[in-house]
Amino acid sequence: MEEEAVRYSTVAIQTDGRTVWVHSDEGHTIGRFGPLGIDVHTADSTGCLHCTHGSTTVEDWRIFVTAMLLHHGVDIPDRYMPERFRGSSD
Repeated sequence: MEEEAVRYSTVAIQTDGRTVWVHSDEGHTIGRFGPLGIDVHTADSTGCLHCTHGSTTVEDWRIFVTAMLLHHGVDIPDRYMPERFRGSSD
């Protein structure tokens, strides 16, 4: 079964420089990227579409950004990249 991307009229993207949270216009946390894993959740936040548990890398950041676009139609701007990856060419 192929899932169609859910599109939102607005999302809230928040960061503290280490972790990035993405909230839907309904208030659900549909994405989180942090030092210890990735969470890309269903539109109602009841299931994982792409979740990992372990230290994250710049490649994991790219995977998160791609997964958010694929599953939710949310484009995460580069300015939200965690500070530890800025300037990294890996």
